[in-house]
Amino acid sequence: MNAPFRLVETDWPDYAAAQPPGSRDLEIYRQRLAKTRDRMARLGLEALIVYADREHFGSMVWLTGF
Repeated sequence: MNAPFRLVETDWPDYAAAQPPGSRDLEIYRQRLAKTRDRMARLGLEALIVYADREHFGSMVWLTGF
């Protein structure tokens, strides 16, 4: 019986190194963290989870610069 698909071997993608964030001004991150904590308080949140992995790190960079 012939399947309607086939397996093809491919190479791994070539991921280039991520560029560092443009700004390293500590005050920017203090302001962002303060705004985040203020919003959390207004929403009644005691904890915040920021998801970050290799492909989804934008929120962590925005909040912490890391």
